[in-house]
Amino acid sequence: MASITSLASLEGELMGVDTSIKKVEIQIVEVEEKLSEPGISEEEKDYLREEKRQLRKEKEQLREEKRQLREQLREEKLRAERLTGSG
Repeated sequence: MASITSLASLEGELMGVDTSIKKVEIQIVEVEEKLSEPGISEEEKDYLREEKRQLRKEKEQLREEKRQLREQLREEKLRAERLTGSG
């Protein structure tokens, strides 16, 4: 029974990370749109470029977390199958 709870928990975490990735992608697009606006100062451009860099870094970290969660989920499913198959 703990495996089912663990699987559901991992699936929930995975969905949360997917949502976070989508939010960061939206923020990146918003920053890119601001960067393309005419009349923006160099100081503001530098700030926005740094913000974009940080958002991309956050997105990559979330993708890595997603990969790890997928691996954990795969391992839990295999473990659950073994337990069910041997019982």
